[in-house]
Amino acid sequence: MILQNIADSISNSSQDNEYIINNQKYIINIVFVNPDGSVLPLSKNDVRRLSINDNIFNPFNVSTISFKDNDNSFQRLKTDKTQSEFTPELNVLNGFNFRGDGRDFLFIEVIPIENVNDPYGTQDEDYNKVFGYRNLFVCVDDNTSDENGDAIKTFNLIDFDEKLLRERKSFFSSSSLLEGDTAAGASLSGTPVFLLSNKDREVETGKCIKALLKDTLIAKSYEQIVDVIDGSTPDFEDGLSKIFYTSPANNTALDDLKYLYSKHVSNSPENDFSLLKKDNYTNKYTLKSVNELFKNAYNDNDSAGLYNLEKIVITGTSDSGSLIQNSKKTPITIASFGEFSEVKNIKFFNTDSLLNSDKLVTKALHSYNFDGKEFSIEKADTDIENVRSTFDKNYVSNMKGEENNPFPNFLINQSKSINLSFVNDYSLYGENSKMRLGEGLNSILKSSLVSNLAVEIIVKGQMFRKTGRFISLDREGQYVDNLFDDKFLGIYFIVDVDHEFINDTDYVNKILAIKTYIYKDPKFKEDLL
Repeated sequence: MILQNIADSISNSSQDNEYIINNQKYIINIVFVNPDGSVLPLSKNDVRRLSINDNIFNPFNVSTISFKDNDNSFQRLKTDKTQSEFTPELNVLNGFNFRGDGRDFLFIEVIPIENVNDPYGTQDEDYNKVFGYRNLFVCVDDNTSDENGDAIKTFNLIDFDEKLLRERKSFFSSSSLLEGDTAAGASLSGTPVFLLSNKDREVETGKCIKALLKDTLIAKSYEQIVDVIDGSTPDFEDGLSKIFYTSPANNTALDDLKYLYSKHVSNSPENDFSLLKKDNYTNKYTLKSVNELFKNAYNDNDSAGLYNLEKIVITGTSDSGSLIQNSKKTPITIASFGEFSEVKNIKFFNTDSLLNSDKLVTKALHSYNFDGKEFSIEKADTDIENVRSTFDKNYVSNMKGEENNPFPNFLINQSKSINLSFVNDYSLYGENSKMRLGEGLNSILKSSLVSNLAVEIIVKGQMFRKTGRFISLDREGQYVDNLFDDKFLGIYFIVDVDHEFINDTDYVNKILAIKTYIYKDPKFKEDLL
């Protein structure tokens, strides 16, 4: 694949791409390349700003890069080496021959070196998968600004996979995935596919998403886009929901992907919603239930779960008094990385009351069953009391609370409980109860997750921080227990991470994370309108 070919073409023995940032040694490769053979390595010293954004609800990263471009040197020949903003080959800088058709790529590779004396390439692949970053972006548009007399060119970038999905038609049909001799137009039962009912032509949404990605991204096998172990894909679920779907003529592959993803219901035991993500280093895709992620946040033995990355510490906040004893609101056993885990800046956000009133209410889901020829209105699963119970079970019960009893941050006043507040919605899938589960209960669960308590944290940068994982937030010293810290401190689910490289000296992470619970019952009154 093109990404691996570019990575392999970069010399492992080169020392020109080694940088010390925040007292951490990195190998950083930033290379413009296009199919015409135009290649332009960009020194990290010449980059004014490199930003990579990872958002939980976007399978793909987005990026921007800014660098000095005096006299349009990015695309021009320059014979005076002293004026070059880029490292030239020999004595002449060959400018980048920019195409502008979505085939101008920027390859970004960032690999931290654990031991500053290690030469490039000695870190094993398992280490790089956790701590490294590698991706291929497409230049979307650019602009030029003036900064202290220098012309600064900025490119906006999107993932190459996303670009392919945006521009290609998929011609996808779920019937092509039916088991059996599909090439001959027959199903497993021997009945020609075109004679099967719509229900018999349904396929799990996860299988549809996986096949759509493989075909659109021109992968030769599933192994190129997902991890395959003994013929199965443990990190990419099939799903509970099934669908008979054929791509409309005007749809792009990305339109098809978004539709299939919106209808997906996890086949995990809790059947909640799932997250589709592309890995930051292997570039392979995962589709996992959010409940399965939360199961890996905290262990009963008071240790961090597999997906709880680190303890982030608020320094200089001890209360006076040597006899103060406070409840420990983060796991006793959890990794922390010294100055890299110390908060530089932090903001706390309470639940938005308008969003809470609009999204966290009972949903009446209307549908029409063409088989039974009847209208239905479903409310039992989507009643707000049942939603809270499911929310508590899926996203709160596995967290750390007083006496192992964390309290869900999910208030229900009487306006909600007696359904003075509710919304109506309509489902096209009157015959498919599993599909309606995603459109009803799971849609409210997703809203309840993202509209909860939140923090925005700025810390020294580390590439291992990513969405779909957890951090534990605590104070450095002893403090008096209080209601605010019951809400503020504890285990957070990461929903957005910005990796910001500024000049060649600074690297910071801006982390947005949400918290689903309060350490102990705050005794809020709910019997009021």
